[in-house]
Amino acid sequence: MTWTSWKITRALWASAMVGALLLALSLAACGGSASSATTRGEIPQYQPSKVVLKIKLLGTTVLKSPDSVSRIGDFYKEALAKGGWELRSSSSSRYHASFTARRTGEGVSVSVYPRGSGSGISISRHAE
Repeated sequence: MTWTSWKITRALWASAMVGALLLALSLAACGGSASSATTRGEIPQYQPSKVVLKIKLLGTTVLKSPDSVSRIGDFYKEALAKGGWELRSSSSSRYHASFTARRTGEGVSVSVYPRGSGSGISISRHAE
């Protein structure tokens, strides 16, 4: 690998990591029924949605969906409750939904935000 190729590869990797962290920390969250994937340990993937980015090492998943922020936010509020999560903070409007929750030994932040003609969803899990 040439020096220039290495610098470009390193810059692209760094940009991807910064972008993932910014999305994970951004304010927002995302509609359907939460009954299908709320067993302990799981955070369901909203449907319809597509995975944009998944970084297992960081516990971060970013999704996109054609549905509204409010519909997706309602889904995750219900899913967290059914999954045994204790809601620590919650905020929502037409333009965002954000939830921070915990249960024994783990925490999660879910953000939903407008993205083009649909919504973006960021789910970040962490140890507590």
